[in-house]
Amino acid sequence: MTRARKTNLFFLWMLVFYIAGCLFVIPVLPDSCFKNYSNIVIGQSLIFIPFVLYLIVTKGKILKDLKVRRIGVLNTFLLVILTYCMIPVVSFLNVLTMMFAKNEVSGQLDGMSNNNFLFNIFITAFVPAIMEELIFRGVLYSGYRNSTIKRAILASALAFGLFHMNVNQFCYAFFMGIVFALVREATGSMHSSMIMHFLVNANSIVLLKLYDILTKYVNKMANNDSSFRELADSLNSSADSAVTFADYPLSQKLSLLSSTAFSAVIAFIIGMVILMLIARRCHRKYHIDCIIASFTGNRHGMPDINNYKPGEYIETNTSEYGGKIVDFVFVTAVILCIMLIIYSW
Repeated sequence: MTRARKTNLFFLWMLVFYIAGCLFVIPVLPDSCFKNYSNIVIGQSLIFIPFVLYLIVTKGKILKDLKVRRIGVLNTFLLVILTYCMIPVVSFLNVLTMMFAKNEVSGQLDGMSNNNFLFNIFITAFVPAIMEELIFRGVLYSGYRNSTIKRAILASALAFGLFHMNVNQFCYAFFMGIVFALVREATGSMHSSMIMHFLVNANSIVLLKLYDILTKYVNKMANNDSSFRELADSLNSSADSAVTFADYPLSQKLSLLSSTAFSAVIAFIIGMVILMLIARRCHRKYHIDCIIASFTGNRHGMPDINNYKPGEYIETNTSEYGGKIVDFVFVTAVILCIMLIIYSW
């Protein structure tokens, strides 16, 4: 059995285990269980258990491929900049999908606004960043990487997007899955994708906290100064705006979409420059150039290896080597996810 087939079997088994847990465990929990965190806590537990079982079955062989190593302070700082360059792209994809799908995340975050901020960060940002990266950029990506890096990036990103189980999150999760894999290749370490994943998730919690502080402050000022009343009413009424976006007039939707599209394009270009800078600092510039060339189809325009100094990390497994990722097991897992997405839509 090929490694890709074993990886696909793990993905399918994890999905079945996760779905079974959601169907039979979460519904029987008391309403007060974990307060607003039951879906997140149990969801992460339901992917952690298959991961541990996979380690036991494979005798921990996957651990050598996880590539969790230090990347340095300056590279970490560049990753922070890269992350905030990608967030406008995520916002654009979020707005785009909200044209026809509900924003499920907004409703979940609203219920956390009154909870402890640090605990919110831990549960919704830190834990998923570790667990989901171990699964999708660890087990899945490493298992698919023996095919080609391009196929591994796309397949693991597709699995990552589908695993979120709703249309709205699928689009930007698929995009970020590609970015996380590219960052892992640029640094040679899964630390980088974990850091970015944490920052993306934490961004929503931080913005929610800032919004809550601003709303409370404006409401307090409105009690003493009527000039703040209109602003206070606007802030109070906009809490559900993301959920009710589908009811906005088409002109307002298109206006918001066009404004986010412009900022997304600019931020994405800057982000790619930062990515290449990180790759150069990690001596993996040629490697990333080859991966990007495989995506753009510029096979004959591969960078000249003579232009790179000795010590540059070079790997030929970017577009030439075969290996079957898409098989019956993978297709079954994808169809199962799509059916659940359609059902929840």
